[in-house]
Amino acid sequence: MDITAYNRCVDQCSDALFRFALKHLRDRDNAKDIVQDAFLRLWMKLDTVDEAKCRSYLFTTAHHLI
Repeated sequence: MDITAYNRCVDQCSDALFRFALKHLRDRDNAKDIVQDAFLRLWMKLDTVDEAKCRSYLFTTAHHLI
C-alpha cells in the first residue's frame, strides 16, 4: 500500500471505525484513541497490508485494542 492508498483508507474507514469503537466503549475520547492507534498501526505496516484489506485490518486491530 502506498501513501495515496493509505489516505483513501482513512477517508473511507475513519467514521465507521470511530462508530464501531464508540459503540463498544461508550466513551468518545477512548474511541478516538482506538481509531488513532489503529491507523498508526496500519501506517507502521504500510508495506505489508494490501489496500483491499485495509478495512479488515483496521477493524480487527480496533477490536483487539478494545
